[in-house]
Amino acid sequence: MTGYLRAIIVRTRPYGPAVPRLAALLRETHTQHVVDLCSGAGGPWPTLHGELAAAGAVVEITCTDLVPNQFAARQLNAAPHVCYHATPISALAVPSTFVGARTMFTALHHFEAADVRAILADAQAAGVPFGAFEATNRSWRGLLATVVIPIAVLALMPVVQPRHWGALVLTYLPPLLPLAIWWDGLASTLRTYQAAELQRIVMSLPPAPYVWEISELAGGPLPVLALIGRPREAAA
Repeated sequence: MTGYLRAIIVRTRPYGPAVPRLAALLRETHTQHVVDLCSGAGGPWPTLHGELAAAGAVVEITCTDLVPNQFAARQLNAAPHVCYHATPISALAVPSTFVGARTMFTALHHFEAADVRAILADAQAAGVPFGAFEATNRSWRGLLATVVIPIAVLALMPVVQPRHWGALVLTYLPPLLPLAIWWDGLASTLRTYQAAELQRIVMSLPPAPYVWEISELAGGPLPVLALIGRPREAAA
């Protein structure tokens, strides 16, 4: 399932609309290092790093996860400027030794509102730039987009890495993986926060010299919900 998600992200580039905003955040805050939380199988980073560099934001990336994906770690650690931290890191307890901007891609919906608030409050207290981007969209358009997931799984699974005969069997005889991945996509869509909900969470944060902005970025398969934070001096 995680291999399929990595393959579909690389091919459809759902986070393309986020590149200018994220690059601007990194440039304006003079950030040279990014700590990606809940990285899973590496998300968009195999291509996103180069796109950010082309937009003027050359950074080193450290991918982290509570359950590190070992296959993704081997692949990313072989690439320049990107590494995958081998030991578990929780988005709710980022070590103070991990300096730099924090990012999350299609991960906020895995957390309850109280935990999202804790993640944002910790970034705000640490005074580090923060960017969370959701490629799923809780709308009729987002729900309709999940209809094509089983077809995409049937088409892509033969090229998904790492290859395993069991994955192919469960894709075609019987088609259990297409149904499981469709259900995962549907559940993620139904759990995705909307802008007004994130705004309420942001408004509940303690006062601090920090600025939050929420927007929907058009230009991809679905609008990308962006939650961006930065210290007030950088915003100025």
